[in-house]
Amino acid sequence: RLNRILYIDLEKKVARIQAGVTIHQLCEALAEHDLAVGTLGTIDWQTVVGAAMTGTHGGSITTPALHAFMEAYKFVKADGSIAEVKRTQGSAPFSAMAPSMGVFGVVVEAEVRCVPLQHLEACFTTMPFKEMIPQFATIINSNKYARIVVYPTIDIATIWTANPIEPGEAVARGAVRATGYM
Repeated sequence: RLNRILYIDLEKKVARIQAGVTIHQLCEALAEHDLAVGTLGTIDWQTVVGAAMTGTHGGSITTPALHAFMEAYKFVKADGSIAEVKRTQGSAPFSAMAPSMGVFGVVVEAEVRCVPLQHLEACFTTMPFKEMIPQFATIINSNKYARIVVYPTIDIATIWTANPIEPGEAVARGAVRATGYM
């Protein structure tokens, strides 16, 4: 039941959350203030803390992974005591926290640095693997986000990209608004 957003500090652009807050919950709450999580993965039903602790949500060439946006962790250690580490303390324990898979204890709260809200247009395509190889650097460097998955047994690469777009432009191109998404 540790699933509450404790506060959103608009001036500092940080959100204090309990460990059970999902990425979707946080995104919805931040959007009301024109803020967002700095990077996202493909799914949003996992918890923010779980994604940071396991390193499952990466960024791109220009955007770091989710744990790079974490500012503090409060956790319960094996002996039952409670500790907190903060990025501002410049401590080695903070740097080691994520993605640590919980080896230092069970995280119960975290503070996340937020960014201004941007709408992204996602595109998905496939191509033969051999055609993707010479285009790899261009694909990665010319998109805010790019994910390439190679299926060698069928010689296919899937390419997913996402780039900022104005909401009006997205709707004009066929985007449909839905709860939390366009």
